[in-house]
Amino acid sequence: MTQAIRPDANVTQICFVTDDVERSAKYFAALLGIEPPTEYAKAADPAVARAVYRGQTNADVGCKIAMFTLGNLDIEFLEPDGRPSAWQELLDAKGPCIHHIAFASSDVDADLPKFAEHGAELAQKGDYDGNSGQYAYVDTVPQLGAFIELLQDYER
Repeated sequence: MTQAIRPDANVTQICFVTDDVERSAKYFAALLGIEPPTEYAKAADPAVARAVYRGQTNADVGCKIAMFTLGNLDIEFLEPDGRPSAWQELLDAKGPCIHHIAFASSDVDADLPKFAEHGAELAQKGDYDGNSGQYAYVDTVPQLGAFIELLQDYER
C-alpha cells in the first residue's frame, strides 16, 4: 500500500491559467472588490530556472504572473508565453481554468517519488525567479482536472 504524502498539508495557493493575465486579474479583483495588481511578475529566465518540462532539461518555459494574497492563501494567475510548458499545455487543452493547487514542501525532490507511487508523475519543475526556491507540478490532470504543485523555499 502506498503511503499518504501529507495528510495534514495546508493549501498555500490556487492558480488559474489564462490567455490574458491582466484582464483576468482585473476581473477577479472586481469580483472581490479589491485592487488589481499594479505590477506583474514573470517566470525566471531559463538560466536561473533550470526548468524541466516533460523530461526535457533546461526547458525554455515562460509566463506572466499576477498574484493576490487573501489571508493565508495566494491566488495566482499565469499567462503562458506560447512556448511548451505545463501552463501552455493546460490552457491549450481547456482554455482558461484552474491550473493547480499548491502545497508547501520541505523537500520537493523527496516528495516527487511519493506522488509517482500514486501515478502522478512530474510534469514540470524549476527554480523561482531570484533562485529563492523551487516549484514542481505533478500531473494529476487526468484524475483531478488540474495539476498539484509543490513549493519549496530555500533556507538563506
